[in-house]
Amino acid sequence: MLKYERRQAQLGRRAPVPADRNNRSVLKLSRHHIEVLRFIRARGTATHWDVVGGLDMNGKMGIIYVAQLITRGFVRALPRLNERGETVYEVIHGDEV
Repeated sequence: MLKYERRQAQLGRRAPVPADRNNRSVLKLSRHHIEVLRFIRARGTATHWDVVGGLDMNGKMGIIYVAQLITRGFVRALPRLNERGETVYEVIHGDEV
């Protein structure tokens, strides 16, 4: 059935199947995202509190920016914690993807 519906969509007889639509729009990185990304890259690894203190930003916004960078695939959380029990983040380089 799905094969038939896809064929009809190719012929222009019906709308595309919802699973075939690409409604995701990639948002551009804001200057704050880029600042956080550069800060983590310069340090090698950083915790959330390093980012907040180093860039003098609100704690809540700092974690939101880091979480969005993780979702977009620019930053990853390392499986280890630092000596204070905080999550350590690092930038994903192009050759590691």
